[in-house]
Amino acid sequence: MPGADLYVEVVRFGNFEVDFRSGELRKAGVKLKLSGQPFQVLSILLRHAGKVVTREELRKELWPDTFVDVDHNLNTAINRIREVLDDSAVSPRFVETLPRRGYRFIAPVEGNGVAAPTFGSSKSDLRYRASRSVVMAGVIALLFVAGLVSFVWRTVRGKPAIEGVLQVTDDGNPKLLTSALLADGYRIYFNELRAGSPIIAQVAASGGETSQIESRISNPVLAALSMDSSSLLVVGEKFFFGSLWQLPLPAGDPRPLRNVVAQNATFTPDGHLIFSRDTALYVAEKDGSNPRKLGDFPSQIDSPVVSPDGERIRLTIEGSYSKSLWEVRSDGSNPHPLLQGWPGAAAACCGRWTADGKYFVFQSRSRGRTDLWVIPDGNRWSGGPLSPLRLTNGPLSYELPFPSLDGKHIFAVGLKPRGELVRFDSNSQQFVPYLSSISALDATVSHDGKWVTYTTYPDGQLWRSHADGSERLQLTYAPTVVAWPRISPDGTKVAYSSSNPSCLSCVYILPLDEGGTPRKVAENARTPSWSPDSGSLIAISTGKSSANKICSVNSFEGLQTINLRTGQITTIADSREMGGPFWPSSNMLVAPTLKLGKEGFAAFNFKTQKWSLLVKGIFQHWITSIDGESLYLMTGGDDPKILSIRLSDGTVNIIASLKNFRPIVDRDTDKWLGVATDGSPVLTRDIGSQEIYDLNVRWH
Repeated sequence: MPGADLYVEVVRFGNFEVDFRSGELRKAGVKLKLSGQPFQVLSILLRHAGKVVTREELRKELWPDTFVDVDHNLNTAINRIREVLDDSAVSPRFVETLPRRGYRFIAPVEGNGVAAPTFGSSKSDLRYRASRSVVMAGVIALLFVAGLVSFVWRTVRGKPAIEGVLQVTDDGNPKLLTSALLADGYRIYFNELRAGSPIIAQVAASGGETSQIESRISNPVLAALSMDSSSLLVVGEKFFFGSLWQLPLPAGDPRPLRNVVAQNATFTPDGHLIFSRDTALYVAEKDGSNPRKLGDFPSQIDSPVVSPDGERIRLTIEGSYSKSLWEVRSDGSNPHPLLQGWPGAAAACCGRWTADGKYFVFQSRSRGRTDLWVIPDGNRWSGGPLSPLRLTNGPLSYELPFPSLDGKHIFAVGLKPRGELVRFDSNSQQFVPYLSSISALDATVSHDGKWVTYTTYPDGQLWRSHADGSERLQLTYAPTVVAWPRISPDGTKVAYSSSNPSCLSCVYILPLDEGGTPRKVAENARTPSWSPDSGSLIAISTGKSSANKICSVNSFEGLQTINLRTGQITTIADSREMGGPFWPSSNMLVAPTLKLGKEGFAAFNFKTQKWSLLVKGIFQHWITSIDGESLYLMTGGDDPKILSIRLSDGTVNIIASLKNFRPIVDRDTDKWLGVATDGSPVLTRDIGSQEIYDLNVRWH
């Protein structure tokens, strides 16, 4: 047809859609008021979604021949866009500002037409016109290319690719990223966190409202879907392990599985149960009876899955600061790492096969972002190492991939990780900004109140600043990942545990005022704390044989003191299976007891060499006050709280309720608790986005 238009007609993101023909922005079909320059700016950002559009490029596109106040006009347009989209400059879901550079549209975008033109096209419309001769030439060229592609396709398989992304949920609730995401073709099942505790939720695969599945299971964590989709396999978590339950669908009373205690589980195609406990993998009947061990692995086992033909099992091995995929035959033979030699192997986890067994989809984390990758399974003719193919490349992180049964989609949690530091103000009984609400964890104050150290979230780098946030200095750099930084009582050094290519679980110290080269003081150790005189450290020893078992209390071989002057290491009596310690006074240690059934906090007297119980219970995190006189604890459950315990007499006080507080919880981060210079509790609130997305995939 003469003068035919080639254009993108409609694009969608979240609950919104933009119709470029009518110049309308709609939400759930309802037209919103956005026109003129704000609509033009949004249109440009959409057609370059995921890419930075500079302010200069916007000026040339919108005002090429006219002198205007570009800064004012752009700021006005961006503010109007955010107002209509209910977006935030501080925690953007759609339009991200890159200071002194420009803007970027960060949400997944789905279109239904041909790609729109790039910069230099008409500023008033996304469409461009092509004459009949150009169109005909294009058709001839396309026919030629199609023939060439057909020839190449018969010779070489194409690469899998994501062709569209659709947001499925929009409930704003954090998802539990240490569980499983499951789908049966009609519904998607997942864990959400409500008041800090997991619940089982569901949503239609086509999108819609999220609803809760009542289970009456304490802290239910999804593990697997039965082969006939009639029930969910659930772990009732209690600290590191839990009992297994079958929860009927769509409703019904849960049934326990023969007192099986596990950390994760799945089913084989013929109905057997596969489950893991610590470093061992087991197989049992579907009700949990007749268990037998398939084998032991180097570290904690997570996310076992069985190939559709039932011949292989792939699982994630959890290290102190690393994850890796392993494979073993279903009879327990030939266990081996899956991705040896691949650069992302030390951060790979949580994979699943497609229903036909031709592809294996998994996630790998790099530089603070998680992307999806795929292994074309069965293509092992070369005999060499596997070479995964990238499926996603931001801007969102994608986790917990689950290929749909029809093979056309991958469901996954899409997230933009972001936190804000807050402290609890006792006067207002509210959490208020701390250190300008930076996205950070493990904020620790020096005894004199002068310095603060923290790790940035999500990339895990160590920084220090004055208590008012001034004179910030980065102390560590990627690929090092830092945890548990603690400032020495004399305020001159910081100790921390970390992972880097040369040491997966080590303790280091650094000068606090100017940084420099870290000094390694212990291997196979973690969570250091200072002695009152700043001359020694105490840390958990994980032992050479179990240095990677971060989630296994069995790997905590004891607490050890490290004399920094002489290098002498001394083991504390009866400290096996005890967690991160504190050294509040010269005669006392405080540490959590993590042994199953005996959870609580105990104090160690150096003079008597004996432990005494302070308090019973399971706690999420803990820290001592700056003066060393009190212990702060974070409880879990349906009504979480912050408690303080006076070490001199054991008096317990409730400091704050956390019932409506949203902490950060993902595979690399757990709840933490700090204390500010005035003694008020410090936490990190999750202000990121975590929603489920449908990724439309072309496999070849």
